Amino acid sequence: MERTKIQKHRIASAVLLLLLAGAAIFFADYYRADETARQALNSGDGVQVTETEFGYFFDGPSESHALIFYPGARVEETAYAPLLRRLAKEGMDGFLVRMPFHFAYFGRNRAAGILEEYDYEHWFIGGHSFGGLEAAAFATKNADLLDGVVLLAAYPVKPIDESLKVVLIYGSEDKVLNRKRYDESRQYLPEDAEEYVIAGGNHAQFGSYGEQRRDGVAWITSGEVVTKTAEMITGSLMQDESRKGDDLPGGEMSDDTGQKGEEMSTGSDMEALFAEIRPAAGYKKRGDHNPVMIQRFGADPYSMIYGDRVYLYMTGDDHMLEPDGSIKENNYANIDKIHVLSSDDLVNWTDHGTVYAAGKNGAAVWGNNSWAPAAAWKTIDGKDRFFLYFANSGNGIAVLSSDSPTGPFTDPIGGPLVSRDTPTCAEVTWLFDPAVLMDEDGKAYIYFGGGIPSPDRASDPGTARMARLADDMIHLDGDPVPIEQVAYLFEDSGINKIGGRYYYSYCSNFNVTDEAKKEFGFDSGEIVTMVGDDPLGPFTLWKGVLKNPGFFFGNGGNNHHCIFNFHDQWYIAYHARLLEKAMDSLHGYRSTNIDLLALDENGAPAASKGTTKGVKQIRYQDPYKQTPAVTIGNAAGITTRQFGEEAEKYGSGDMILTGISDGSWICVHGEDFGTAEAAEFLVSVQGSGSGAIRVSLDAPDGPVVAFLPVDAPGNRLTEISSTVLVKPSGVHDLYLTFAGSGYELYSWRFANRSGKV
Repeated sequence: MERTKIQKHRIASAVLLLLLAGAAIFFADYYRADETARQALNSGDGVQVTETEFGYFFDGPSESHALIFYPGARVEETAYAPLLRRLAKEGMDGFLVRMPFHFAYFGRNRAAGILEEYDYEHWFIGGHSFGGLEAAAFATKNADLLDGVVLLAAYPVKPIDESLKVVLIYGSEDKVLNRKRYDESRQYLPEDAEEYVIAGGNHAQFGSYGEQRRDGVAWITSGEVVTKTAEMITGSLMQDESRKGDDLPGGEMSDDTGQKGEEMSTGSDMEALFAEIRPAAGYKKRGDHNPVMIQRFGADPYSMIYGDRVYLYMTGDDHMLEPDGSIKENNYANIDKIHVLSSDDLVNWTDHGTVYAAGKNGAAVWGNNSWAPAAAWKTIDGKDRFFLYFANSGNGIAVLSSDSPTGPFTDPIGGPLVSRDTPTCAEVTWLFDPAVLMDEDGKAYIYFGGGIPSPDRASDPGTARMARLADDMIHLDGDPVPIEQVAYLFEDSGINKIGGRYYYSYCSNFNVTDEAKKEFGFDSGEIVTMVGDDPLGPFTLWKGVLKNPGFFFGNGGNNHHCIFNFHDQWYIAYHARLLEKAMDSLHGYRSTNIDLLALDENGAPAASKGTTKGVKQIRYQDPYKQTPAVTIGNAAGITTRQFGEEAEKYGSGDMILTGISDGSWICVHGEDFGTAEAAEFLVSVQGSGSGAIRVSLDAPDGPVVAFLPVDAPGNRLTEISSTVLVKPSGVHDLYLTFAGSGYELYSWRFANRSGKV
């Protein structure tokens, strides 16, 4: 019996030691502050920084307002020094709290000691992520000691007293924040809580500690997030009482935040509100249709026609960031997503989100990357099936399948369709860049490959391959065969049947000599075509059809294209660097353009032009039909996000317009109002924020059709409406300009006198 007790004791001791060892390892693994954060600990520029027993004190010019700040879980507290320093400089002193084991859970009540030791008229508590949860927990029990709560990518789990002012801020690209719990927590917030979304920011950027696991990719810098956050906090929590209700009509409102207090329903009220708001500067000139998408970068476009719509699938060319939040030069290493758009008029594009294609969170978990997609659909066993092909960097081709062109996409074979074990493929330098041909007889073919094995083979690399696809579209029907004599091949396979003949197209490499230019008629980095009478060749050289983007726009790079026919007109989609050029941030990130494919007198492909103007709208839109708010011809200051559990899980599907702020706007081209009298404008919105929407014709500041107040619609979609002030007729571009923030737009529509929608 005694021996049994000793054995149990030894086992328990061993388990305890293992747990302690595991805990030691766990707590030792945390995010460290970077150099930017360490520099922010230096005193100067009106802010005195002092290390104290609780952490760090940021003493600025304020004698009345102070914020106690709890860091995120497993984050070194000094990572938040840039934010606390900025707040102190703007008039809110800061107490940055050091937490045991870098977990605020173990130091939830540390604010109490600070409140006792220091004397300020207005106290606020806040925190980031898990630190925000613990700050909210302290506030629920100590509301009488505080004036407000700041939650950065965080939410409360118990009710916060109505006497406290609550400000919530998160980034539009935050993939760490639990949005389901965040939305559920709205029931615990005071009615006047203010919510802000920082367009382009992610979870980690409130601190300076580098990238966080599972986070989204930001398209603004950490410094910009810190600046915006400080402005939002001070603008909301440090308002002079004398300013409330005086600056703007219609109730209590701050001209800093644009938040709406009481409902403003009159045209004069709204005109006064928007008179103070300047429309945001866009990245695409009015009248230009290229690039087709401005809310994200998208490279290597590939088109699929289905249901009288063009679907575009693009490499997720998202920004890569340095530890300090600055943008890295694009090296494509992190690309594991595919962006999806669709259009029925080629100028207004509906955002369907981002397919999580590869990597540990993607459909093809075995692959690291998702470069250069291709798409096709086929009726199999009486049901339309959709297939998405892409490259796992330069080492093989994956295939995903779905019941919808927008997903969710899953991996039907659990491995590559083409790999280096595939016959004839081991020697292909770059085993990537697929293209798919669906022939009229129901047979399908795939084309891929590229790269130069050695400098002496630049004129004829021999690295292009083609094969027939099996009837199920997810296997090969036979071994791939080389495409012979592809002069100066670099990458980017394309395939089309034009005028009864098959045109294989590709991008030439950057070794084309002057002699070769004279002989073959094309230049380096140009889209070149070959022609044949059979899907599997042989092909002979035809001509170059699109010079390198640098020829047209001044910023070169690789050249990647697809050719498609829509409503009996041939088009060429390709990527360029127009978007990053407009952002004045040249780091090799690409965006998609569409222009006409020129044809010669015999109907064969000819030299085409790249333009910012793009193509003409091929049909007008119906303003009385419910239109997704993510259908965009042009826009500024907004972004989009996945909407609903399925889209959030798989990345693509239903989307919602977010990132709204004062002066942001969207435009939909060519709305045909006809002669019917529009009587109402209706939107479907959600969110705890407030503001207004101005509906105008042909410009953000054009003739106003309607004003629509938005007043904290809640965490479920709510339809609200407004009477039309001026009844439009004929065809117009429609602009929606926003005031305020913290709300999201799902859809909009007009209704006429007969109730038509």
